[in-house]
Amino acid sequence: APAGEAGKADAAVKPASLAGIHTLATLAMPLVALLIYLSHGSPDQPDEPLKQRLATAPQNATASDLIAKVEERLREEPNDGKGWDVIAPVYASQGRFDDAAEAFQNAIRLLGESAKRMEGLALAQIRGANGLVGEPARKALQRAVELDPKRLEPRIWLGLAKEQEGDLPGAIAAYKALLAETPASVPWRVAVADRLAGVE
Repeated sequence: APAGEAGKADAAVKPASLAGIHTLATLAMPLVALLIYLSHGSPDQPDEPLKQRLATAPQNATASDLIAKVEERLREEPNDGKGWDVIAPVYASQGRFDDAAEAFQNAIRLLGESAKRMEGLALAQIRGANGLVGEPARKALQRAVELDPKRLEPRIWLGLAKEQEGDLPGAIAAYKALLAETPASVPWRVAVADRLAGVE
């Protein structure tokens, strides 16, 4: 295999040092967002009596129950952007990356682009591809950075994309820039430093 392809495959199977970063981002209480959504509904929809909205009190439901309730609501109201927005990170946290990517795309279509949604879409696509940063994911990451230049996680994955493409000097520069801007107290700083050391 060409050197670039070999490097790409090698980088694809070794994103473990960055996996913790993704986990921190996707497990930041997405089920609480589902609970709030089910309790209050979407602002774009008419109010319903509390008894109807909560046939079973969401706070007493399991995670699977909450997801099923939101999915049922989305089947009835497929243009409810808020519903897609809250269920997308839940799918991602459960490893349902194709479902997460589709949900993020629906949320973006209905609610518009945001740095958080573009990053979520990219990470779902990357995890669904076993760590490969494909072109759609790369574009979503770049858009996330454009929307919020202070958002650092997309830049980590863009560094990994350079690494996978065989652009090692570009990856090194990206990682060094991140480390220069990141306080020592940030948990994922060590993962980026380890990645930099491996590339160097």
